[in-house]
Amino acid sequence: MERTLTNLKIKLLEADVPQYMVGAKCGIHPSQLSRYALGQDEIKPKHLRALCKFFKCPQREILGTSTFEYTADVD
Repeated sequence: MERTLTNLKIKLLEADVPQYMVGAKCGIHPSQLSRYALGQDEIKPKHLRALCKFFKCPQREILGTSTFEYTADVD
């Protein structure tokens, strides 16, 4: 099976701090950050710059999606 996640969601899952704290440090309301992470809204340029600074990465690592293959173990 396949699962697609936004690159931002992956960054947030890998972060050592809770998502709401990332939003606070970047000046993004938690619900807006969630919409970005779920791919429901396009990331505003000012928020993208703040996220790049927070994660210390280029825009391409935050924008877009990644697809993963996985298997579900059922007992």
